[in-house]
Amino acid sequence: MKKIAIISPCVPRLTGAGAQQRAMNHLRALSTLAYIDLLVISDPLKQKKIPIETKELCNKCEILYHGKPHPSSSNKIIGSAFIFEVIESLKNWRSPDCKHIENVANFLNEADYDLIFCFRISTAMLALQLKHHGLIKLKRMIVDFDDIESIAIKRAVKLRHAEFGIEFSMIRRLHALRAKYLEKYLSKVSDGVIVCSHHDKNNVSKSTNNPHAFVIPNCIDIPAYIKDETPENKLSMLFVGSMSHSPNTDGIEWFTKNVYPLILHNNQVQSELIIVGYNPPKHIKKLEDEIPGIKVTGGVDTVKKYYEKCNVVIAPIRFGGGTRVKILEGMSYGRPVVSTSVGAEGINITKNENIFLADTTEAFAQMCLTLAIDRETRIKIAKNGRKLVSEQYSIDHFIAQETALIHTIMQLKG
Repeated sequence: MKKIAIISPCVPRLTGAGAQQRAMNHLRALSTLAYIDLLVISDPLKQKKIPIETKELCNKCEILYHGKPHPSSSNKIIGSAFIFEVIESLKNWRSPDCKHIENVANFLNEADYDLIFCFRISTAMLALQLKHHGLIKLKRMIVDFDDIESIAIKRAVKLRHAEFGIEFSMIRRLHALRAKYLEKYLSKVSDGVIVCSHHDKNNVSKSTNNPHAFVIPNCIDIPAYIKDETPENKLSMLFVGSMSHSPNTDGIEWFTKNVYPLILHNNQVQSELIIVGYNPPKHIKKLEDEIPGIKVTGGVDTVKKYYEKCNVVIAPIRFGGGTRVKILEGMSYGRPVVSTSVGAEGINITKNENIFLADTTEAFAQMCLTLAIDRETRIKIAKNGRKLVSEQYSIDHFIAQETALIHTIMQLKG
């Protein structure tokens, strides 16, 4: 049987942030083809144990930690700290910062791997650095970009320039340039590059002149049974997403400040908003004391009961990249979704058929209210959304596409 090493910056999990779920789906797919050794190289602020269901798919697994937190954990970089970050970014232009590089090499040298599968560009650059220094063999390497990081960073800077300030905006623009360079470089030297959507593939093809990126969409475990939503004249909205992910906190800030007041001002329906996600910052947690009808749960073991209680799922995302697992998940539970265009980017949706899209505060509020009042429309959007996910975004589709890709790459390179 083949041997594959997976290197990931996050712990693969069945539940959790979208990146964790995508990493888990890679593990589920690849474990059908080969013995898997998993190496997680994580931020020290995000230390997580590897769950049992992840360990069960691996021959061995280990977590190592970066030397320092990612600089984007703060948007207040001034003076000497600004100069330091510029120097660090330039110094690490192609060499990622990892204080355990010898331990990584030792891990990867314990077996003769047929393939090293890198999740995100940082782990791929680490593997290439080890190869360059003669520390590991690298027969074949595939990298999943997941998000197109260069685009996601540029969007964040454009939208939040005033909040970031001049210095941090400059640092993030430098990070975007570095990400774009690495995306182009990895497209040339990898045996395969994976992206989440045809939209991302087009962006990669334009920026790297590489037309051969492979599309493997995000997927979701589709519940076999879904509970019918309650017919009462009430708007029960749900947002699900990790609160340590800046597009999520920004989206909630925008929604609660600009959209939710318009909904509350409407007297036709009683309204509430449930915010579910790990690590809510203090200003998000305080929303439930400041605004009527809002509840912030923090992290939960299962999101099922929250989907069953709601009748509208919202995705007010204004920047970021990849495709949103939260939208697919909401659809899989038979709930209608209201999203921004950016939030639904890369998903093969049909506007007003299987999702509502809105990019202004007024339109977003009106879409939510329409779904609350018009039960027939609510049921239609929900039914069509679940049909879309079942047909195009199931775990079976993910595994079939990924295993076919691996077979192709193995054959092309002997």
